[in-house]
Amino acid sequence: MLLNSEFEGDYFTGWGTDAFIDDYIMTLNETTLDIEENTILISFDIEIEVSFSIETVDPSYDRGDPGDGMISEGSSISILIQGNITYLLDNKEFIDYVELDIEFN
Repeated sequence: MLLNSEFEGDYFTGWGTDAFIDDYIMTLNETTLDIEENTILISFDIEIEVSFSIETVDPSYDRGDPGDGMISEGSSISILIQGNITYLLDNKEFIDYVELDIEFN
């Protein structure tokens, strides 16, 4: 998720790498039992606090210079994921996941 997103750092813009989850809160908003299908639909929110690095190509790097030609700085972000999961009671397995919304704060 972070690798496919661009972030604005204090000094430059780049992509996220080396992410660590610092904290998370999972909230079950609603559960619905479907008696005919023998499934439970679970509506949930997950709030995640993530620390990561923002990386980009160093514009002053020349081939042959020491290092890998990348610059990075530390950052953190809050991510809110809202979704639904369908759980099949007969087989005791999750059969569907739908991501309804994702917010970066």
